Amino acid sequence: MDNLRHTISEWIISGHERMPPVLTEHIHEKVGFLATKATICGILLMIFVVLSKVIWTTLIKSTRVSSKWSFKEKLYFVFGITTVFLSLLMMVIVVACTQGAFAPITLYLTSLM
Repeated sequence: MDNLRHTISEWIISGHERMPPVLTEHIHEKVGFLATKATICGILLMIFVVLSKVIWTTLIKSTRVSSKWSFKEKLYFVFGITTVFLSLLMMVIVVACTQGAFAPITLYLTSLM
């Protein structure tokens, strides 16, 4: 890690546009990781949104029939809240990973500081 920091400071001090190969390799690895993570979390986001819609639709239909909630409706409510929370979490992760994949140099250099 110290070797990499030394390489980065030498590159910045030198003023050259071209990055050292070591830094380029690390950035490409980071972009690959973030792109994969964004894709997986995007798929999970879609799954949680669809699951949330199904759960809430089912809960709303069942509560229109009866105003008293049984254990099943309470379970739907808890799972509905959980899927909404997980959807929001996946959305934040997708946005963060996408931003990191599109601006890898800034993300990588700031993570080393």
